[in-house]
Amino acid sequence: MTSFASTGSPTQTTSEKQGRSHGQGATVNRELETLQGLFKLAVRRSYIHADPSLNVEHFPETRERPAKRRISTKDYVRILESAPAYLRVGILLLEQTGNRTYSELFSLRWEQVDLDAGVISFNVQLKTEGSDTAHPLSDLAVKILLWWKDQTVRGNSFIFPSPRVPDQPIRNVRKAWAKTLEDAKIAYFPIYNLRHAFCTRLSKVASDTVVTKAMRHSSAETKRRYHWGWSRKFERQ
Repeated sequence: MTSFASTGSPTQTTSEKQGRSHGQGATVNRELETLQGLFKLAVRRSYIHADPSLNVEHFPETRERPAKRRISTKDYVRILESAPAYLRVGILLLEQTGNRTYSELFSLRWEQVDLDAGVISFNVQLKTEGSDTAHPLSDLAVKILLWWKDQTVRGNSFIFPSPRVPDQPIRNVRKAWAKTLEDAKIAYFPIYNLRHAFCTRLSKVASDTVVTKAMRHSSAETKRRYHWGWSRKFERQ
């Protein structure tokens, strides 16, 4: 549970400091904004005299997010050369599709991909409402999937089956990703940054509407946050 100190800054309760999990600043900020909206409505309708959240400060979300780095062509090739086969395929598809790492890519089933039509469907409960519609695949993504299909065990419904539990998808690639970057002698950055790279590249040739749909975002504002935070950093470099 999160409490607010008299200074207006969010603080942790004793139980949280002793090990209980709690939301990140971004989550707390969204919850705070919801409460502030309710308090404003209550003030307008004279249910309360003043908004008790008026002076409560937001968490500085940028401190929680690792600094994004641009992936040069040379570094990208080194990463691919150092990655195990399944991760190499995943990296290429993440960069080509902008999929969310686990809920959309590594949990994919072959039945969700139509390689003849070149489309991918997310027919499961995902983060945003528009995620369950069919999305086009690039020619490279189709070629990668066709090659990977020939390499994998026939009859397995998952594109990335777990090596330990074959009837389940891969649940986590963090260790494999970190080892790949270490072997490639590249400073660590989250694999999720490949989604940011896809968004930035697509933003150069497509409208906000197209990018928002391709990223399966609920609004163009989310897309602008992805693209702005990524591209502005490199404009200064």
